[in-house]
Amino acid sequence: TNGKGMDAPAEDTVFADISGEDEGPMRMESLCMNCHEQGETRLLLTRIPFFKEVVLMAFTCKHCHYRNNEIQFGGSFGDKGVTYKCVLQEAKDLNRQIVKSDYARLLFPELDFEIPTETQRGTLNTVEGYLSQTIDALSEGQVVRRALSPETADKIDAFLQKLTEYKDGKVLPFTVIVEDPSGNSFIENPLAPLPDPQMTVVHYERTREQNMMLGISESLGGEGTGGQVKYLTGENTDAKVKVVGEESEPSLNVDTYNEDVMRFPTTCNVCGTSGETRMCLTDIPHFKQMVIMSFLCDHCGYKSNEVKSGGAIPDKGRKILLQSKNRLDLARDVLKSETAAICIPELDLAMSEGTLGGKFTTVEGLLNDIQSSLKSNSFLMGDSAAAAAAAGGGQGTSTINNIFDQLALMINAEKEFTLEIDDPMGNSYIQNLCSPDPDPQLTVEDYTRSWDQDEELGLHDIKTEGYIEENTNKE
Repeated sequence: TNGKGMDAPAEDTVFADISGEDEGPMRMESLCMNCHEQGETRLLLTRIPFFKEVVLMAFTCKHCHYRNNEIQFGGSFGDKGVTYKCVLQEAKDLNRQIVKSDYARLLFPELDFEIPTETQRGTLNTVEGYLSQTIDALSEGQVVRRALSPETADKIDAFLQKLTEYKDGKVLPFTVIVEDPSGNSFIENPLAPLPDPQMTVVHYERTREQNMMLGISESLGGEGTGGQVKYLTGENTDAKVKVVGEESEPSLNVDTYNEDVMRFPTTCNVCGTSGETRMCLTDIPHFKQMVIMSFLCDHCGYKSNEVKSGGAIPDKGRKILLQSKNRLDLARDVLKSETAAICIPELDLAMSEGTLGGKFTTVEGLLNDIQSSLKSNSFLMGDSAAAAAAAGGGQGTSTINNIFDQLALMINAEKEFTLEIDDPMGNSYIQNLCSPDPDPQLTVEDYTRSWDQDEELGLHDIKTEGYIEENTNKE
Protein backbone atom coordinates (compact mmCIF):
# COMPACT_ATOMS: atom_id res chain seq x y z
CA THR A 1 0.00 0.00 0.00
CA ASN A 2 1.03 3.63 -0.35
CA GLY A 3 -0.04 4.72 3.15
CA LYS A 4 -3.35 6.14 1.93
CA GLY A 5 -5.40 2.96 1.71
CA MET A 6 -4.54 2.51 -1.97
CA ASP A 7 -2.77 -0.44 -3.52
CA ALA A 8 -0.48 0.88 -6.24
CA PRO A 9 1.00 -1.04 -9.16
CA ALA A 10 4.70 -1.54 -9.55
CA GLU A 11 6.67 1.65 -10.05
CA ASP A 12 8.46 0.35 -13.12
CA THR A 13 5.37 0.36 -15.34
CA VAL A 14 2.23 2.45 -15.46
CA PHE A 15 0.24 0.23 -17.83
CA ALA A 16 1.10 -3.40 -17.14
CA ASP A 17 0.22 -6.36 -19.35
CA ILE A 18 -2.59 -8.61 -18.13
CA SER A 19 -1.11 -11.67 -16.44
CA GLY A 20 -1.76 -14.11 -13.61
CA GLU A 21 0.74 -12.26 -11.42
CA ASP A 22 -1.15 -8.97 -11.24
CA GLU A 23 -1.14 -7.31 -7.84
CA GLY A 24 -4.74 -6.28 -8.35
CA PRO A 25 -6.40 -2.94 -9.00
CA MET A 26 -5.98 0.26 -7.03
CA ARG A 27 -8.79 0.82 -4.53
CA MET A 28 -10.07 4.11 -3.17
CA GLU A 29 -13.12 5.48 -1.40
CA SER A 30 -15.51 7.46 -3.57
CA LEU A 31 -18.81 9.24 -3.05
CA CYS A 32 -21.79 7.32 -4.34
CA MET A 33 -23.88 9.64 -6.52
CA ASN A 34 -26.98 7.51 -5.90
CA CYS A 35 -27.22 7.48 -2.08
CA HIS A 36 -24.36 9.94 -1.24
CA GLU A 37 -22.66 7.40 1.03
CA GLN A 38 -19.05 6.25 0.66
CA GLY A 39 -18.49 3.51 -1.93
CA GLU A 40 -15.38 1.99 -3.45
CA THR A 41 -13.74 2.62 -6.82
CA ARG A 42 -11.28 0.14 -8.27
CA LEU A 43 -8.83 1.26 -10.97
CA LEU A 44 -6.80 -1.06 -13.15
CA LEU A 45 -4.25 0.45 -15.53
CA THR A 46 -3.51 -2.23 -18.08
CA ARG A 47 -2.60 -2.90 -21.67
CA ILE A 48 -5.03 -4.86 -23.85
CA PRO A 49 -3.05 -7.05 -26.28
CA PHE A 50 -3.16 -5.83 -29.89
CA PHE A 51 -5.17 -2.75 -28.91
CA LYS A 52 -3.86 -0.05 -26.58
CA GLU A 53 -3.52 1.11 -22.98
CA VAL A 54 -6.76 1.46 -21.05
CA VAL A 55 -7.95 2.41 -17.58
CA LEU A 56 -10.64 0.06 -16.24
CA MET A 57 -12.84 1.60 -13.55
CA ALA A 58 -15.47 -0.15 -11.44
CA PHE A 59 -17.52 1.48 -8.69
CA THR A 60 -19.66 -0.36 -6.11
CA CYS A 61 -21.65 0.94 -3.17
CA LYS A 62 -22.31 -1.47 -0.30
CA HIS A 63 -25.10 0.77 1.04
CA CYS A 64 -27.43 0.97 -1.99
CA HIS A 65 -25.69 -1.65 -4.14
CA TYR A 66 -25.28 0.80 -7.02
CA ARG A 67 -22.68 -0.32 -9.58
CA ASN A 68 -20.96 1.41 -12.47
CA ASN A 69 -18.23 0.39 -14.93
CA GLU A 70 -16.25 2.52 -17.35
CA ILE A 71 -13.29 2.26 -19.72
CA GLN A 72 -10.98 5.16 -20.52
CA PHE A 73 -8.18 5.14 -23.05
CA GLY A 74 -4.79 5.68 -21.45
CA GLY A 75 -2.74 6.00 -24.63
CA SER A 76 -2.37 8.85 -27.09
CA PHE A 77 -4.93 10.52 -29.33
CA GLY A 78 -4.85 9.74 -33.02
CA ASP A 79 -3.07 12.18 -35.31
CA LYS A 80 -6.43 12.94 -36.93
CA GLY A 81 -10.11 12.59 -36.20
CA VAL A 82 -12.02 9.77 -37.84
CA THR A 83 -15.54 9.14 -39.14
CA TYR A 84 -16.85 5.64 -39.83
CA LYS A 85 -20.01 5.20 -41.91
CA CYS A 86 -21.38 1.67 -42.22
CA VAL A 87 -24.54 0.54 -44.02
CA LEU A 88 -26.06 -2.50 -42.27
CA GLN A 89 -27.73 -4.67 -44.91
CA GLU A 90 -28.24 -8.01 -43.15
CA ALA A 91 -29.24 -9.13 -39.68
CA LYS A 92 -25.71 -10.44 -39.03
CA ASP A 93 -24.37 -6.88 -39.47
CA LEU A 94 -25.99 -6.04 -36.12
CA ASN A 95 -23.21 -8.14 -34.53
CA ARG A 96 -20.48 -5.80 -35.75
CA GLN A 97 -18.41 -4.62 -32.82
CA ILE A 98 -17.91 -0.90 -32.21
CA VAL A 99 -15.30 0.77 -30.01
CA LYS A 100 -16.79 4.06 -28.76
CA SER A 101 -14.25 6.29 -27.04
CA ASP A 102 -15.02 9.01 -24.49
CA TYR A 103 -15.19 11.62 -27.27
CA ALA A 104 -17.18 9.70 -29.89
CA ARG A 105 -20.83 9.91 -30.82
CA LEU A 106 -22.99 7.38 -32.65
CA LEU A 107 -25.49 8.53 -35.26
CA PHE A 108 -28.43 6.64 -36.76
CA PRO A 109 -29.66 8.91 -39.61
CA GLU A 110 -32.77 6.86 -40.48
CA LEU A 111 -33.89 7.11 -36.86
CA ASP A 112 -32.82 10.75 -36.56
CA PHE A 113 -31.17 9.55 -33.36
CA GLU A 114 -27.78 10.19 -31.74
CA ILE A 115 -25.91 8.59 -28.84
CA PRO A 116 -23.84 11.57 -27.63
CA THR A 117 -20.36 11.56 -26.15
CA GLU A 118 -21.73 11.76 -22.60
CA THR A 119 -23.58 8.42 -22.72
CA GLN A 120 -22.20 4.89 -23.18
CA ARG A 121 -18.73 6.40 -23.22
CA GLY A 122 -15.59 4.30 -23.30
CA THR A 123 -17.41 1.11 -24.33
CA LEU A 124 -16.91 -1.89 -26.59
CA ASN A 125 -20.22 -3.27 -27.82
CA THR A 126 -22.12 -4.41 -30.91
CA VAL A 127 -24.62 -2.35 -32.88
CA GLU A 128 -27.39 -4.44 -31.35
CA GLY A 129 -25.88 -3.92 -27.89
CA TYR A 130 -25.84 -0.12 -28.21
CA LEU A 131 -29.47 -0.11 -29.33
CA SER A 132 -30.43 -2.47 -26.46
CA GLN A 133 -28.78 -0.23 -23.87
CA THR A 134 -30.56 2.79 -25.35
CA ILE A 135 -33.91 0.98 -25.11
CA ASP A 136 -33.25 0.03 -21.49
CA ALA A 137 -32.23 3.58 -20.57
CA LEU A 138 -35.33 5.16 -22.16
CA SER A 139 -37.67 2.56 -20.66
CA GLU A 140 -36.53 3.21 -17.08
CA GLY A 141 -38.40 6.50 -16.66
CA GLN A 142 -41.56 5.64 -18.55
CA VAL A 143 -43.65 4.98 -15.44
CA VAL A 144 -42.98 8.47 -14.11
CA ARG A 145 -43.46 10.07 -17.53
CA ARG A 146 -46.90 8.46 -17.96
CA ALA A 147 -47.98 10.06 -14.70
CA LEU A 148 -46.50 13.51 -15.36
CA SER A 149 -46.69 13.82 -19.13
CA PRO A 150 -48.74 11.12 -20.92
CA GLU A 151 -48.18 12.67 -24.36
CA THR A 152 -44.40 12.56 -23.98
CA ALA A 153 -44.56 8.98 -22.72
CA ASP A 154 -46.65 7.95 -25.76
CA LYS A 155 -44.11 9.50 -28.15
CA ILE A 156 -41.26 7.70 -26.37
CA ASP A 157 -43.19 4.42 -26.53
CA ALA A 158 -43.55 4.85 -30.28
CA PHE A 159 -39.84 5.58 -30.61
CA LEU A 160 -38.97 2.56 -28.43
CA GLN A 161 -41.05 0.39 -30.74
CA LYS A 162 -39.10 1.70 -33.71
CA LEU A 163 -35.78 1.13 -31.92
CA THR A 164 -36.81 -2.46 -31.14
CA GLU A 165 -37.61 -3.13 -34.80
CA TYR A 166 -34.17 -1.85 -35.83
CA LYS A 167 -32.49 -3.84 -33.04
CA ASP A 168 -34.22 -7.07 -34.11
CA GLY A 169 -33.20 -6.57 -37.75
CA LYS A 170 -36.76 -6.11 -38.98
CA VAL A 171 -35.87 -2.80 -40.66
CA LEU A 172 -32.94 -3.08 -43.08
CA PRO A 173 -30.85 -1.53 -44.43
CA PHE A 174 -29.93 1.36 -42.16
CA THR A 175 -26.80 3.37 -41.47
CA VAL A 176 -24.63 3.78 -38.37
CA ILE A 177 -22.04 6.55 -38.17
CA VAL A 178 -19.26 6.94 -35.60
CA GLU A 179 -17.67 10.38 -35.34
CA ASP A 180 -14.61 10.63 -33.10
CA PRO A 181 -12.24 13.64 -33.11
CA SER A 182 -9.78 11.70 -30.91
CA GLY A 183 -9.36 8.99 -33.59
CA ASN A 184 -9.72 6.17 -31.03
CA SER A 185 -13.04 4.67 -32.15
CA PHE A 186 -13.56 1.81 -34.56
CA ILE A 187 -16.19 -0.25 -36.40
CA GLU A 188 -15.37 -3.88 -37.08
CA ASN A 189 -14.60 -4.89 -40.64
CA PRO A 190 -15.54 -8.60 -40.98
CA LEU A 191 -13.72 -8.81 -44.34
CA ALA A 192 -10.42 -7.45 -43.02
CA PRO A 193 -7.79 -7.10 -44.30
CA LEU A 194 -9.88 -6.59 -47.47
CA PRO A 195 -11.88 -3.35 -47.84
CA ASP A 196 -15.49 -3.42 -46.66
CA PRO A 197 -17.87 -2.30 -49.44
CA GLN A 198 -20.48 -1.41 -46.81
CA MET A 199 -18.19 0.94 -44.87
CA THR A 200 -16.36 4.18 -45.58
CA VAL A 201 -13.65 5.64 -43.35
CA VAL A 202 -12.68 9.32 -43.47
CA HIS A 203 -9.74 10.80 -41.54
CA TYR A 204 -9.84 14.57 -41.05
CA GLU A 205 -7.91 17.40 -39.43
CA ARG A 206 -9.39 18.44 -36.11
CA THR A 207 -10.85 21.91 -35.70
CA ARG A 208 -9.71 24.31 -33.02
CA GLU A 209 -12.86 23.61 -30.98
CA GLN A 210 -12.25 19.86 -31.15
CA ASN A 211 -8.65 20.29 -30.00
CA MET A 212 -9.88 22.35 -27.07
CA MET A 213 -12.40 19.62 -26.19
CA LEU A 214 -9.60 17.05 -26.18
CA GLY A 215 -7.37 19.30 -24.08
CA ILE A 216 -4.80 19.75 -26.87
CA SER A 217 -3.21 23.18 -26.93
CA GLU A 218 -2.87 24.86 -30.31
CA SER A 219 -0.25 27.32 -29.15
CA LEU A 220 3.05 26.87 -30.95
CA GLY A 221 4.89 29.02 -28.48
CA GLY A 222 6.22 26.92 -25.63
CA GLU A 223 7.47 28.21 -22.31
CA GLY A 224 9.95 30.97 -22.77
CA THR A 225 9.58 31.20 -26.56
CA GLY A 226 6.90 33.85 -26.68
CA GLY A 227 5.40 32.19 -29.72
CA GLN A 228 8.57 32.70 -31.74
CA VAL A 229 9.83 30.25 -34.33
CA LYS A 230 13.33 28.82 -34.09
CA TYR A 231 15.33 27.09 -36.79
CA LEU A 232 18.81 25.66 -37.15
CA THR A 233 20.97 24.93 -40.16
CA GLY A 234 20.85 21.37 -41.46
CA GLU A 235 24.67 20.96 -41.50
CA ASN A 236 25.03 21.46 -37.76
CA THR A 237 22.02 20.75 -35.63
CA ASP A 238 23.93 21.91 -32.54
CA ALA A 239 24.53 25.35 -34.04
CA LYS A 240 23.26 28.55 -32.47
CA VAL A 241 19.49 28.93 -32.60
CA LYS A 242 18.21 31.71 -34.78
CA VAL A 243 15.00 33.18 -33.35
CA VAL A 244 12.46 34.71 -35.69
CA GLY A 245 10.64 37.54 -33.96
CA GLU A 246 7.83 39.79 -35.01
CA GLU A 247 10.16 42.55 -36.23
CA SER A 248 12.59 40.40 -38.24
CA GLU A 249 11.20 38.10 -40.88
CA PRO A 250 13.78 36.00 -42.78
CA SER A 251 13.40 35.38 -46.48
CA LEU A 252 12.55 31.69 -46.42
CA ASN A 253 12.60 30.77 -50.10
CA VAL A 254 13.04 27.28 -51.54
CA ASP A 255 16.83 27.47 -51.35
CA THR A 256 16.64 28.45 -47.67
CA TYR A 257 14.37 25.51 -46.90
CA ASN A 258 16.68 23.12 -48.72
CA GLU A 259 19.57 24.19 -46.48
CA ASP A 260 17.76 24.59 -43.18
CA VAL A 261 15.86 22.41 -40.77
CA MET A 262 13.04 24.42 -39.25
CA ARG A 263 12.44 23.86 -35.54
CA PHE A 264 9.40 25.04 -33.62
CA PRO A 265 7.81 24.07 -30.29
CA THR A 266 4.67 21.92 -30.42
CA THR A 267 2.48 20.58 -27.62
CA CYS A 268 2.76 16.80 -27.25
CA ASN A 269 -0.67 15.17 -27.71
CA VAL A 270 0.29 12.38 -25.27
CA CYS A 271 1.58 14.12 -22.15
CA GLY A 272 0.65 17.75 -22.92
CA THR A 273 4.15 19.16 -22.42
CA SER A 274 6.08 21.18 -24.99
CA GLY A 275 8.10 19.13 -27.49
CA GLU A 276 9.90 20.00 -30.70
CA THR A 277 8.89 19.57 -34.34
CA ARG A 278 11.55 19.58 -37.05
CA MET A 279 10.65 20.29 -40.65
CA CYS A 280 12.69 20.39 -43.83
CA LEU A 281 12.12 20.45 -47.58
CA THR A 282 13.96 17.82 -49.59
CA ASP A 283 14.26 16.91 -53.26
CA ILE A 284 13.62 13.33 -54.40
CA PRO A 285 15.59 12.74 -57.64
CA HIS A 286 13.39 12.48 -60.74
CA PHE A 287 10.28 13.17 -58.65
CA LYS A 288 9.48 16.34 -56.72
CA GLN A 289 10.05 18.27 -53.50
CA MET A 290 8.65 16.81 -50.28
CA VAL A 291 8.21 18.19 -46.76
CA ILE A 292 9.46 15.88 -44.00
CA MET A 293 8.25 16.57 -40.45
CA SER A 294 9.42 14.88 -37.27
CA PHE A 295 8.19 15.37 -33.70
CA LEU A 296 9.97 14.30 -30.51
CA CYS A 297 8.88 14.81 -26.90
CA ASP A 298 11.78 14.75 -24.46
CA HIS A 299 9.40 14.35 -21.52
CA CYS A 300 7.54 11.13 -22.44
CA GLY A 301 9.57 9.94 -25.42
CA TYR A 302 6.68 10.02 -27.89
CA LYS A 303 7.78 10.56 -31.48
CA SER A 304 6.12 10.66 -34.88
CA ASN A 305 7.12 11.25 -38.49
CA GLU A 306 5.11 12.59 -41.36
CA VAL A 307 5.73 13.22 -45.06
CA LYS A 308 3.77 15.78 -47.09
CA SER A 309 4.04 16.75 -50.72
CA GLY A 310 5.35 20.13 -51.80
CA GLY A 311 4.37 22.22 -54.78
CA ALA A 312 1.15 22.34 -56.78
CA ILE A 313 -1.59 19.73 -56.94
CA PRO A 314 -0.95 17.46 -59.96
CA ASP A 315 -3.53 17.39 -62.75
CA LYS A 316 -3.65 13.58 -62.71
CA GLY A 317 -3.47 10.72 -60.28
CA ARG A 318 -0.76 8.06 -60.43
CA LYS A 319 -0.74 4.29 -60.14
CA ILE A 320 2.60 2.54 -59.56
CA LEU A 321 3.17 -1.21 -59.90
CA LEU A 322 6.38 -2.89 -58.75
CA GLN A 323 7.31 -6.51 -59.46
CA SER A 324 9.49 -7.41 -56.46
CA LYS A 325 11.73 -10.39 -57.29
CA ASN A 326 14.75 -10.24 -54.95
CA ARG A 327 16.23 -8.55 -51.91
CA LEU A 328 17.49 -5.63 -53.99
CA ASP A 329 13.88 -4.72 -54.75
CA LEU A 330 13.08 -4.72 -51.02
CA ALA A 331 15.67 -1.97 -50.55
CA ARG A 332 13.98 0.42 -53.01
CA ASP A 333 12.93 3.76 -51.54
CA VAL A 334 9.17 4.22 -51.25
CA LEU A 335 7.26 7.42 -50.66
CA LYS A 336 3.64 6.73 -49.74
CA SER A 337 1.53 9.83 -49.31
CA GLU A 338 -1.42 9.98 -46.94
CA THR A 339 -3.85 9.87 -49.88
CA ALA A 340 -2.44 6.64 -51.37
CA ALA A 341 -4.02 3.18 -51.28
CA ILE A 342 -1.93 -0.02 -51.20
CA CYS A 343 -2.71 -3.34 -52.83
CA ILE A 344 -0.83 -6.67 -52.89
CA PRO A 345 -2.80 -8.94 -55.29
CA GLU A 346 -1.01 -12.13 -54.22
CA LEU A 347 -2.46 -11.70 -50.73
CA ASP A 348 -5.85 -10.31 -51.80
CA LEU A 349 -4.81 -7.47 -49.49
CA ALA A 350 -6.01 -3.91 -50.06
CA MET A 351 -5.52 -0.97 -47.69
CA SER A 352 -7.61 2.14 -48.33
CA GLU A 353 -6.48 5.75 -48.56
CA GLY A 354 -5.16 7.20 -45.32
CA THR A 355 -4.07 3.84 -43.90
CA LEU A 356 -0.54 4.03 -42.43
CA GLY A 357 -0.45 7.80 -43.11
CA GLY A 358 2.38 9.39 -45.09
CA LYS A 359 5.66 7.47 -45.05
CA PHE A 360 9.12 7.66 -46.59
CA THR A 361 10.61 4.19 -46.20
CA THR A 362 11.67 1.14 -48.22
CA VAL A 363 9.61 -1.67 -49.71
CA GLU A 364 10.69 -3.91 -46.83
CA GLY A 365 9.83 -1.21 -44.30
CA LEU A 366 6.39 -0.77 -45.88
CA LEU A 367 5.72 -4.53 -45.61
CA ASN A 368 6.75 -4.45 -41.94
CA ASP A 369 4.39 -1.51 -41.33
CA ILE A 370 1.54 -3.40 -43.00
CA GLN A 371 2.24 -6.43 -40.83
CA SER A 372 2.36 -4.33 -37.66
CA SER A 373 -0.87 -2.55 -38.60
CA LEU A 374 -2.71 -5.85 -39.08
CA LYS A 375 -1.39 -7.29 -35.82
CA SER A 376 -2.42 -4.19 -33.88
CA ASN A 377 -6.03 -4.51 -35.05
CA SER A 378 -7.99 -5.85 -32.09
CA PHE A 379 -10.65 -7.33 -34.40
CA LEU A 380 -8.09 -9.43 -36.28
CA MET A 381 -6.17 -10.67 -33.25
CA GLY A 382 -7.04 -11.50 -29.65
CA ASP A 383 -10.37 -12.41 -28.04
CA SER A 384 -12.58 -10.62 -30.58
CA ALA A 385 -10.98 -12.48 -33.49
CA ALA A 386 -11.25 -15.79 -31.64
CA ALA A 387 -14.97 -15.31 -31.05
CA ALA A 388 -15.58 -14.33 -34.67
CA ALA A 389 -13.52 -17.29 -35.90
CA ALA A 390 -15.50 -19.70 -33.71
CA ALA A 391 -18.75 -18.37 -35.16
CA GLY A 392 -17.42 -18.70 -38.71
CA GLY A 393 -15.82 -22.11 -38.36
CA GLY A 394 -12.26 -20.79 -37.99
CA GLN A 395 -12.08 -19.45 -41.55
CA GLY A 396 -11.19 -15.88 -40.51
CA THR A 397 -8.25 -16.93 -38.34
CA SER A 398 -6.93 -19.22 -41.07
CA THR A 399 -7.00 -16.38 -43.62
CA ILE A 400 -5.18 -13.94 -41.34
CA ASN A 401 -2.53 -16.48 -40.36
CA ASN A 402 -1.94 -17.27 -44.03
CA ILE A 403 -1.46 -13.55 -44.78
CA PHE A 404 1.10 -13.24 -41.97
CA ASP A 405 2.97 -16.30 -43.27
CA GLN A 406 3.05 -14.95 -46.81
CA LEU A 407 4.14 -11.48 -45.60
CA ALA A 408 7.04 -13.08 -43.70
CA LEU A 409 8.18 -14.83 -46.90
CA MET A 410 7.96 -11.56 -48.84
CA ILE A 411 9.93 -9.65 -46.19
CA ASN A 412 12.67 -12.30 -46.36
CA ALA A 413 12.74 -12.12 -50.19
CA GLU A 414 11.57 -15.74 -50.41
CA LYS A 415 8.44 -14.96 -52.44
CA GLU A 416 7.90 -12.71 -55.44
CA PHE A 417 5.00 -10.28 -55.23
CA THR A 418 3.42 -7.20 -56.78
CA LEU A 419 3.18 -3.93 -54.88
CA GLU A 420 0.54 -1.53 -56.19
CA ILE A 421 0.27 2.06 -54.95
CA ASP A 422 -2.69 4.07 -56.23
CA ASP A 423 -2.49 7.77 -55.36
CA PRO A 424 -5.17 10.10 -56.78
CA MET A 425 -2.95 13.06 -55.82
CA GLY A 426 0.07 11.64 -57.65
CA ASN A 427 2.35 12.25 -54.66
CA SER A 428 3.67 8.71 -54.19
CA TYR A 429 6.89 7.27 -55.55
CA ILE A 430 8.89 4.03 -55.84
CA GLN A 431 12.59 4.25 -56.64
CA ASN A 432 13.65 3.48 -60.22
CA LEU A 433 16.90 1.50 -60.03
CA CYS A 434 17.56 2.07 -63.74
CA SER A 435 16.94 5.81 -63.71
CA PRO A 436 16.89 7.76 -65.98
CA ASP A 437 16.15 4.73 -68.17
CA PRO A 438 12.88 2.80 -67.77
CA ASP A 439 12.79 0.08 -65.12
CA PRO A 440 11.41 -3.22 -66.50
CA GLN A 441 10.00 -4.15 -63.06
CA LEU A 442 8.34 -0.77 -62.49
CA THR A 443 5.19 0.47 -64.21
CA VAL A 444 3.96 4.04 -63.72
CA GLU A 445 0.55 5.03 -65.06
CA ASP A 446 -0.94 8.53 -64.84
CA TYR A 447 -4.72 8.70 -65.01
CA THR A 448 -7.46 11.31 -64.88
CA ARG A 449 -9.20 11.48 -61.51
CA SER A 450 -12.92 10.82 -61.34
CA TRP A 451 -15.40 13.44 -60.16
CA ASP A 452 -15.89 11.54 -56.89
CA GLN A 453 -12.14 11.51 -56.21
CA ASP A 454 -11.89 15.27 -56.79
CA GLU A 455 -14.87 15.78 -54.50
CA GLU A 456 -13.36 13.63 -51.74
CA LEU A 457 -10.07 15.53 -52.01
CA GLY A 458 -11.91 18.86 -51.80
CA LEU A 459 -10.63 20.05 -55.18
CA HIS A 460 -14.07 21.22 -56.32
CA ASP A 461 -14.10 23.81 -53.53
CA ILE A 462 -10.71 25.30 -54.44
CA LYS A 463 -10.87 28.58 -56.34
CA THR A 464 -7.50 29.79 -57.63
CA GLU A 465 -8.58 32.48 -60.11
CA GLY A 466 -10.70 35.57 -59.68
CA TYR A 467 -11.14 35.13 -55.93
CA ILE A 468 -9.72 38.60 -55.16
CA GLU A 469 -12.28 40.31 -57.38
CA GLU A 470 -15.04 38.11 -55.97
CA ASN A 471 -14.16 39.04 -52.37
CA THR A 472 -13.96 42.72 -53.34
CA ASN A 473 -17.43 42.60 -54.89
CA LYS A 474 -18.88 40.95 -51.77
CA GLU A 475 -17.44 43.70 -49.58
